[in-house]
Order: sequence, then structure tokens, then C-alpha cells
Amino acid sequence: MNFLDNIFYWLDEIAFLFFPPLILHAFLYFPRRPISFRRYIPSIYIIYLPAGLLLLVRIFLHLTSLFRLDSSLISQIYSSALRLDLIHYLILTLLTLILLSFDTLRTLNPLIKKQLKWITYGLILGHTPFITLYVFPFLLNSVPTRAAELSVVFLAIIPFAFAYSLTSYRLLDIEVLLKKALTLIASYIVLTILYFFVSSQTQLFSENKLNVFILGIIAILLGGTLFSPLAKLFQSLIDRIFYKKSYQYRKTLLSISQELARERDLKKLSRSLVDLISQALAIKDIALFLPQENKEHLLTVLEAKGNMPALGSTITLEPHLLEYLKEKKFLSLLPSADQKEIPFNYQALTRQGIYHLLPLFLEGRIIGALAMGRKSDKSFLNSEDWDLLHTISPSVALALENAYLYNQVQKRALELEKLKDYSQNIIESLTVGVAVLDERGIVTGWNRVMEQLFLIPKNSAIGQRLSQLLGKKNFLSIFPPDTQHEFRLLSEVSLEMPTGEKKIFDIAKTPLLDNKMHPYGTVIVFEDVTEKMSLQQQLLTSEKLASIGLLSAGVAHEINTPLTGISSYIQILQKKLNDSTYQPILQKIEKQTERVARIVKNLLNFARNPETSAFQPVNLKESLEEILSLIDYKLKKMNIQLDLHLQPVPKIWAQQERLQQVFINIILNALDA
Repeated sequence: MNFLDNIFYWLDEIAFLFFPPLILHAFLYFPRRPISFRRYIPSIYIIYLPAGLLLLVRIFLHLTSLFRLDSSLISQIYSSALRLDLIHYLILTLLTLILLSFDTLRTLNPLIKKQLKWITYGLILGHTPFITLYVFPFLLNSVPTRAAELSVVFLAIIPFAFAYSLTSYRLLDIEVLLKKALTLIASYIVLTILYFFVSSQTQLFSENKLNVFILGIIAILLGGTLFSPLAKLFQSLIDRIFYKKSYQYRKTLLSISQELARERDLKKLSRSLVDLISQALAIKDIALFLPQENKEHLLTVLEAKGNMPALGSTITLEPHLLEYLKEKKFLSLLPSADQKEIPFNYQALTRQGIYHLLPLFLEGRIIGALAMGRKSDKSFLNSEDWDLLHTISPSVALALENAYLYNQVQKRALELEKLKDYSQNIIESLTVGVAVLDERGIVTGWNRVMEQLFLIPKNSAIGQRLSQLLGKKNFLSIFPPDTQHEFRLLSEVSLEMPTGEKKIFDIAKTPLLDNKMHPYGTVIVFEDVTEKMSLQQQLLTSEKLASIGLLSAGVAHEINTPLTGISSYIQILQKKLNDSTYQPILQKIEKQTERVARIVKNLLNFARNPETSAFQPVNLKESLEEILSLIDYKLKKMNIQLDLHLQPVPKIWAQQERLQQVFINIILNALDA
């Protein structure tokens, strides 16, 4: 045979061997793509293995000239190969017809059922004459007649049946299958031409059989090496023909999936993603949904294009739909779909123009969903489109999650900043001084009142120790070394100001606690009560004067009576005694009497104002003894005997004058009762 004869011979052999598994492969996926058969078959391409082995046998028979084999053996091998070819064809054809019959009975959709019937009828009418008149007689060692050889013409019915079926309803994945078929056919044609060219050249220019064998092996290895690059080349060329304008977008979509995770702007990311998918798949209606926080069944539109729900709109995923999406990983609502497999009400989605739904999963959680309508030509997504979407979905899900978390962090940071400013404004607007310390005693907060009180700017105070800012004496007053450090509230603490004056403060020390109740700082509030204390001191002085007035009335009464008598007797003696020796003495006695009278008078108006009203160590025993000495006269007048038995007690931190006033009031109230 010449070169052209070889080409047609091998094309015929390849077509006869690979057509039956190719048809079986197609109907394992159409009209839908079941997953169950994958449990029993490790790879669907295993059905091509017998055809490949039979093709290798044909190649071996073609190269028998290189081996010294008996012609009868070669003839026997060739006859067996023909039988195996026909058995292989018969078995796969019967399997295809059984599969089609099963799908036809199982499918409830009338359009798909009608389509499968036409294909089944075409296969039966095309294969039956050839199998009956040619295959069976040949397998039974009968020589096929001329009529049997002409039965091959009936195989032409098969493509016509397919064509008629496709005109009534187009298979979604037929263009994908066609592309793959064209890719494989083009690759095999190029390799076949290359093989026969090398084979013809080696037989023409080489008379050494070993060289012919080696060159043939090299040609086979070269063909196997070139098959993958050739397939990719033809795949790219055919994709350009099929997709035209959208080809570049599809290519960009695949390449950009890794760069999506770098985008942190959620709105920009969603807009770019929707536009790119819309252009790559030629879809006008598309929307990107995000689930509401802690409510994955409620999806809110983040970005939309075409006739899709408006931004901010929500859709609710029924529990059955949510489970379906988690199991199937996608949803395609086709008019010809077997609705028996969809356990939920899908009309709510189709009314909104949603025919395809791709959930975006990350660690088992739905973090988004792509809702799509039909393509621009009113067709639906095919398997290649879904493969493309499933390829980029993990990257898209991760990018959306990162952008969403980044957006949430920005929101939380903004809220935290606003909260910080709000708290700072509240602290600054307070009329009391506020200082915040960390666990090391370093000042981290210093408000406006503290600046005015201690004349230290905030910028200078931050980062310094409180003891350095207020001075050691003031610091010890706030944090006394005695038992007072256990108390958080300090009343009327005297502090020395930078101007030299002293002011009295009520001080509150509040620890800052974290979530585990561990202290990490202290808030100290300084309330200036100097003016308040002055008013209280005036009130206390008035109360003291009233108490002293009560005591002075009795004392003055007792003293004035003898003073009056003494003064009268002195005046009588002055008149009766004219002796110059006694007159000076009497005058002195009279002056001393007048002096005592003045003292008594002043006592009635006397009220001692203490020099300091601050807290100081006080001896309770001495204070009570002093108080009793003041009211001793009144006790005697009322025939009351008060015995005081006090044990030595440690000094307390108090105001002595106010404490004495309290005890005086208690004793006087008891006497009056």
C-alpha cells in the first residue's frame, strides 16, 4: 500500500476500535452526569483500554516484517485480532443500548425521554443489520456475503439519529464533547502522518532491518512525546474558535484566581469577579451573595448585574436546598432536568432569574454564592463551564473570606477608634481629674482637669510615673504605706499643689480588669473638695459655737455670781479703808476681777477654728479626756458621775475636731434625754 492507503487504513482501524467506547463514554455522562458509577470504576477512561490493546496488536502485525515469524502464525494472529475487534464492538454496542434503555425508562422528563428514544432507535437500526449479517456470520466462521458487507451502509443512520435528536433539544455538553473529539482527531491525524512518514523513509533509505526497527521505535516514542503538546495546541485553537471573544476572559479567569486573594477591598473584589465571570461565560444576569452573620441560609446581594435581585436584597435558602448544595456543590435548574431529584421548591429561584447556583465553601461553611441566569444565547452552562467555576471557586471563596474579614477588621477598627474618641471626650469633659496607670505605674491617661490642677501637660505626663509627677509626699498620701492601701476610696486627702497651696481631694482608685478578671492598670479620680470642705468647716464651726454657748451659759452663771460679790466687797472695802497701804492692793484685786469677767464674756463668744481640717493620726483616749473636761461642770450640776475606763488603742486616721464634735453631741444628747 502507498502512503495514502496507509492513512485511510489506519483511520478506519482507529475509528472502528474507538467508536464503541466513545459512544459508551458519552452516554455514561448524558443526559446527566451521575456519580454512582465512579464507585465501581476507578477511571472512566478504562473503557478505552481494550481498544488501545487491540490497536497495539494491529501495529505489531504491521511491523511483522521486522521479526522472523512464520506466515501461518501471523495469519492466525491476524484472524484472532479480527474476531477480537468484532467481539469488542459487539459487547460495547450492547452495553450502550442497555444503558440507553435504562435511562429512557428511568427519565420522567418527556423531552429527554423523547431524545433518548430517537438515539436508541438510531443505534438499533444502524447496528442491527451489520451485527446480524456481518458480525455473527464472521464469528461463526462463515464468510460474509456481498450483501453482508453492504450492511455497513446502515451505520450511517446513527449520525442522522443524533442530528435529529440534537435539533429537537441540544445537549448541554455536546459542544464540549465535540471539542474534545476534534482535539483528539487532529492530534491522532498529525501523529499518524508523522509515523507513516518516518516509517516510509526508514523503509526506503535503510536496508538494515535492525535500523528499521530502531527508527520505528523512535517514531513511536516521538509520537507519544508529542501527543500531549499537540493536544494542548489543538485544544487552544479549538477553544478560540468556539469561544471567540470570551476565550481571553476564560483564560484570564483561570490565571487571575491566584491573584484574587490579594485583593482586600470587598466591593472592588466582588465587582471584578462578577464582571469577569459574566464576560468569560457570556452571562448577562449574575449576582454575588454573602450570607448574613451566623445565618448561612439568608443570603444578601453584594454585587449584581443584569436582571438579578437589587443590591441589599436577600434570598432564603430552604433547609433542603442548603443540604442539596452542600452535597452536590452546585445547582442547575434546567427545563429538562429531572425535577424528581430536586427535593425543594425551585420556582422561587427561577422567578428571580436564577437558573444556576454555585455555593462557595470554605472549611465546610458557605461563605458566599454565585447566582447566574442563562447565557446570552439563552443556553445553559455546560460541564466545561462548571469545571471552570469549580476550579476557581476555592480561590474565590478564600479571597471573599479574606476580603470580608479584612472589611470586618476595618469596621471594628473604626468602631474602636470612635469608641476611643468617645471615651476620651467623656473623660476630657469631666469636672474631676482622671489619671490612668498601667500595671507598672506608668501614666497612660491624663485629662484636662489634671493638667489644670498639677500644671503638667498631657504629652509630658504620658509615659511618666505618677510618683514623679505628683511628688513623693503626694504619692504617699494617695498610696499610704499603712493599711489604707487596701481601700479604693480615700476621702479628704490633702495634696500640695505646684503653686504651693494645699487642696483637699476625694480620691477613688479603681483597678482595670481584663476578661479573666486580672488587673492590668488603675484609674485614679481626683475630685477637688477644697471649697466643699471650707463650707463644711464653716458649718462645723457654727455647730461648735452652739455647743460652746450651751457650756458657756452655765460657766458664766457660776463665775459671774461670785465675781459680782467680790466686786461689791472690794468697793465697800475701798470706801471704808482709807489706808494708803491697802488701796493699791484693793485696786489690783478689782482689776483682776474685771479681767475674769472679761474672760467669761469672751468665753461665751469664743469658737476655735482649727488650723487644719485634713486627716491625721488621732489618739482617741486623749480626745475623749479633753471632751470630758469641757463638760465636767454640767455633769456635776446634774449629779451625774461619768467614769472613763479606756484601754490604750492605736491611733486612727481621722479629723480630731470633727470627731470631738461628734462625741460632744452624743454626750449632750444623752444628758438631755
